[in-house]
Amino acid sequence: MPFITVRIQDGASSDQKRALLRRLTDVTTESLQVPAEVVRVAIEVSPRDCFAYAGKLSEDLRAGDDTAPQIPFLIVRFAEGFSAEQRSALIAGLSRATAEVLNTNLSLVKGIFEEVRADAWANGGMLLSDLRTGTRPGNAIKNGEARSVAPQGLP
Repeated sequence: MPFITVRIQDGASSDQKRALLRRLTDVTTESLQVPAEVVRVAIEVSPRDCFAYAGKLSEDLRAGDDTAPQIPFLIVRFAEGFSAEQRSALIAGLSRATAEVLNTNLSLVKGIFEEVRADAWANGGMLLSDLRTGTRPGNAIKNGEARSVAPQGLP
């Protein structure tokens, strides 16, 4: 159910991307108490000559070892129903994991939440509000065939 997009600049290795995807999934499952199967994480990569920080291209922000730092931006989309404590734990954990995996300063990691009403979030062709209440179970599409769906422990 949560969908996390991480925007980074060129330069992260495939191993770093794998580690980032895994760590962000783990943090999300722990913070929101949801199974890993409902967590989605995507990495969007920008060329360093297409991203600026403080008015400077990220490729021009060189550290002492001549590498430009990652300046990640997290966009966390989820359906309503999670507490303020869960959201706070989530953004703290996602930010720390991102900074550690990408070897960047935690203060450079920024993020926003986009909380979506349950009647504006769909899962398997059904509104989450319907799945949560079970009042209008309707049908979901699986392999081109409609089937009845019952609610399954959704927050």
